[in-house]
Amino acid sequence: MITLYLGKDITRSVDMVDYGFESWDDMTPVAQHIAHKGLENVVKDTHAGITIKDNPKDYRELSESIVDKKLDALRNGDLRAMGATNPVKTVRGLTAEQLFAMMTDEQKAAFAELNAA
Repeated sequence: MITLYLGKDITRSVDMVDYGFESWDDMTPVAQHIAHKGLENVVKDTHAGITIKDNPKDYRELSESIVDKKLDALRNGDLRAMGATNPVKTVRGLTAEQLFAMMTDEQKAAFAELNAA
């Protein structure tokens, strides 16, 4: 079990095996760091838009709810991607070619630009 520090005094203990990783003890320190910080950052991003300014009475509770939903979704293998003009689509189980076919021309151009560097 590891602890994720998710901001707004929110922490969650998780077993990385539940997210498709090998046993924590069998991972190298570099793999542990990447897996830990990667999961932490993905989950932090889900509740970053919930602010005390907009939700003074319940911002933390809203954030916790979003965090728990995201962790449950990831545990169930649900990975979602959002395009600028496309609705959110589930991408679990799709090949790279299928994902590329779903991209807008703008997304494909940005992807090509990243890979050219």
